[in-house]
Amino acid sequence: MLRWPLPSARTLRRWAESFRVSPGEFSSLLSFLDAASSNMDPLEKNCAILFDEMAIDSRIVYDNSCDIVRGPHKQAQVVMVRSITSKWKQPIMLSFDTPVTPTILFDLVRALERLGYPVRAVVSDMGPKNMGLWKTLNIAADKETGIQNPCHPERHIWFFADVPHVLKNIRNHVLDDGLYLPKEPGSTEKVIVLDKLILQELIKVASGSEFKMCFKLTDKHITAKHADRQNVRLAAQLLSNSTAAAIRELFEDEEAAAEVCATIDAGFDVLNSRCLVADKPLRCAFGADEHWEDQKLALQRLAHLMLAARFGDNDNLLPCQKGMVVSIQSALSLFEEMLSVAGFRFLFLARLNQDDLESFFSCVRTRFGSNVNPCSAGELRSVGVPPGKRHPAEDAESVSASLVVRVCETAEGAAEEEEPETELEPVHLVQAPEPPPQAIVEELELDPAGDPTEVLESQAQRYGMAYAAGFLASKCARLDPSLGARTADAIVEKFRTTRGGSGC
Repeated sequence: MLRWPLPSARTLRRWAESFRVSPGEFSSLLSFLDAASSNMDPLEKNCAILFDEMAIDSRIVYDNSCDIVRGPHKQAQVVMVRSITSKWKQPIMLSFDTPVTPTILFDLVRALERLGYPVRAVVSDMGPKNMGLWKTLNIAADKETGIQNPCHPERHIWFFADVPHVLKNIRNHVLDDGLYLPKEPGSTEKVIVLDKLILQELIKVASGSEFKMCFKLTDKHITAKHADRQNVRLAAQLLSNSTAAAIRELFEDEEAAAEVCATIDAGFDVLNSRCLVADKPLRCAFGADEHWEDQKLALQRLAHLMLAARFGDNDNLLPCQKGMVVSIQSALSLFEEMLSVAGFRFLFLARLNQDDLESFFSCVRTRFGSNVNPCSAGELRSVGVPPGKRHPAEDAESVSASLVVRVCETAEGAAEEEEPETELEPVHLVQAPEPPPQAIVEELELDPAGDPTEVLESQAQRYGMAYAAGFLASKCARLDPSLGARTADAIVEKFRTTRGGSGC
């Protein structure tokens, strides 16, 4: 136990808020990685670059921390670095309405390599801007899935799609268009294998008895509207091995549909591996000795399915199919290349998706309450100080905790300075509560001789109910004008009325 005299968590956060982050600049955030590199094992430094866009409030805002006006911006591009062999992760850059170009990517790679962090992979979704980056770098399912490292030509940087996002898109195309396969090997004629009708019939038949075969499947898995389309769990449960077993049991003529579900489930288990030993062999760490051959075969079968399948009237591969094939080929190539690194044994392929970025976006949104799209100034502050409810020193997965080390050193040095002793006047920390005013007692209909804390509890309950009712009314005010106007809008309207309608 170090026994350092640390300030409170709020004081540490207030000190950290003075840290400045400029759009498009990454040297300041890389200082965290520089400070932490001396305490890392060389194997832990092997990392991947993740980037994704987040929608923000497009209004012009004043950033009081820098005395500058920002906006209007629509998208915030966040770049994060995370280890592929350890748990640490760190946001390193934020820019507005700026896609990641080859120049930006190579600058990031060079900066990380100079600090001693080998860049092994790049992870992104299949958005149009990111597909343009892949095309510029000649990344494709039928071509190369990696590029040479600009600092070390003997190494490669392998590209990955966000596999959970790819799985959701595959599910959406199955429900909307249906999955077709060639009638015969090499034939141009295709037949439908899996679609919404088969899955609807499965749920209807399987739920007709007290003991259900697919107890997790509901109509919600089939309709999948709005936010449900972004739910990875619903997609994984629909295209699962349990669904394949139920189809084989109930529909003898739908073996091809069952095989498609089983193939997708097995491949996703491998690409979503996140622990050394799991409940299913394919979910174990990728490359473990006893499961390596089965995992490799599952990925190869999924890649073959993605290359052969067509959705609806499309005669070409869709972006989700290309992303899945590229991720599979990159996973196999990255594993083979990492075998030459001392101490390497296996990979957790779940670290090569965008889950960490999505978690970061969720934390940023929670800091702004009901406003799910923060402003540009708030986004910069959130990237400068990674959000979280835990004390920074307890967040072992964030490299930004190295900032606490510097704060600790400052606090320790300040504690060494002797302060003059002063006599403190005695303070009564526990005082009897004063009796409530008569007006409050009459309003709340309380017993005058009762416990005074009852007043506080009753007031807190009433204030809580009033706050909840006001929150719901503010959300529904546009739908139901009889609810009135929001407080902020009412104040503005009153001000305009008193000033003769001229406003500010």
